[in-house]
Amino acid sequence: MEETALSLPITVLVEADDFYAENITVENSSGEVGQAVAIHVEGDRCVFSNCRILGNQDTMYLSGEKSRQYFSECYIEGTTDFIFGSATVLFSDCIIHSKRNSYITAASTTEGKEFGFVFSECILTSAKNITKVYLGRP
Repeated sequence: MEETALSLPITVLVEADDFYAENITVENSSGEVGQAVAIHVEGDRCVFSNCRILGNQDTMYLSGEKSRQYFSECYIEGTTDFIFGSATVLFSDCIIHSKRNSYITAASTTEGKEFGFVFSECILTSAKNITKVYLGRP
């Protein structure tokens, strides 16, 4: 497991532009230990198609102020702020699964940036006994 400049344990780090992944599963299985990133994407024009991204807190770190990323027909699960960062990201036809009462996203969209995280035709699901899930922090 690598460490990023933020000292977060991660499973996969994508720094390249024009990265493409299809039909893969990325999982950080360290459990509920605080931040445990499954995938950290910094590259521009990165595409993930029909992928499973599994973790708990901070599952996906989508960073890079000028980075644009696209997730299509993916399954993404986590507990708290499990999709976070400053990239511009389109999630299309994804299943977003909450494993705990908490927030799904913690976007760091900078002032003046036209878009941050955009969800189109996505389905939000949750584990049994979950009663309060919020798409994003205020």
